[in-house]
Amino acid sequence: MANLWSKETYSSVDEESYQRVRIGIGFLAMLLPFVVFFVPYVVKGIGLSGSISAYYYVNGTREAYKIAGPTTEKVSEWVPNSLYDGSSHDLFVGLLCAIAAFLVFHRGYSRLENWLLNGASALAFVIALSPMNWPRGQTVDGFHVWLGRAHLAAAGLFFALIALKTLLCAKVVRPDGAGALGHGGYGLFYKGIACVMFLPFGIIFLEEVLGVALFGDNNVFVAEVVGIVPFALYWIVRAYEAHVVSQQALAARPVDK
Repeated sequence: MANLWSKETYSSVDEESYQRVRIGIGFLAMLLPFVVFFVPYVVKGIGLSGSISAYYYVNGTREAYKIAGPTTEKVSEWVPNSLYDGSSHDLFVGLLCAIAAFLVFHRGYSRLENWLLNGASALAFVIALSPMNWPRGQTVDGFHVWLGRAHLAAAGLFFALIALKTLLCAKVVRPDGAGALGHGGYGLFYKGIACVMFLPFGIIFLEEVLGVALFGDNNVFVAEVVGIVPFALYWIVRAYEAHVVSQQALAARPVDK
């Protein structure tokens, strides 16, 4: 089995760096929903919010915590800690901006793939820096209304672009002659991942249009996790597949005598 962390298994430093970008995207995305929840939960006892994006408001004030999550006696008695306040605001914005940077640095195998990646990168920055209106239904000024709409539109388009990239750009022939990607079981896996990434749209549609919240108050949070987890798995599996194919191509090359 290929070892993604061993330097000896890479044909060049460039390949190693490229693979670590893929792995980085996957692990940062996987961390996002869990870190923004567990840090305020462990530090302050704040419960699960209705949306990952709501943790943007967990920024060190008691009022913000009441908006972002259920208010408990422990939260109401919390005294700010000057060393570290368990803020999820910084984690939410920082992780999303890091993912956005990795996406724009990652070079695709085709012009279409590059367009989709660059578009997803720009949208990730918008998601991070334009907060959603939370809790839903509250009265806010016109500027924040538009920020909230920009956030929701960017989030929906982000998942759509990544799903399309996964579906349309899975099968490629590497220009360096190091084999082809996205065939066999890997191709089926990527198609399945793309289909799962469209599920959040169905979950949100059922709530907003039909009034059916499958997961109650946490409906949006679950929809976001359903989109983020396959996004992360795609990048980790893609990194592994690319590495395996590279090793096979390297082993097949004639040895110079």
